[in-house]
Amino acid sequence: MSQKVVSFGDVFLVQFEIRNTYETAQINDITLYTSDWKLLEANYISQKSVKLGPNNTMVITAMVPFSGEFARTIYVCNSILPRVNGTGSSYKGEVCGKVYALRLQE
Repeated sequence: MSQKVVSFGDVFLVQFEIRNTYETAQINDITLYTSDWKLLEANYISQKSVKLGPNNTMVITAMVPFSGEFARTIYVCNSILPRVNGTGSSYKGEVCGKVYALRLQE
């Protein structure tokens, strides 16, 4: 997944949909990274961790600063440690999307 966002301000908004494809409820953890894969603290994120029921979806919104740049690339990652009958597995599934943001200049 990749997305392009254009903003007039010093921050940009990103919306993305997460989905639980398992037949049991799962905990989804949302993490944002910079273009060089360092942890990014957003100004706002609607859910950092959410338990989704089987085959459910949810839209997550994040507000990210440009940090003085006119263009910024970030990665949005959704990870799940699958649980079946209350037991976690030994692996974690993670999918990441790339977001390119452009700040319009006056």
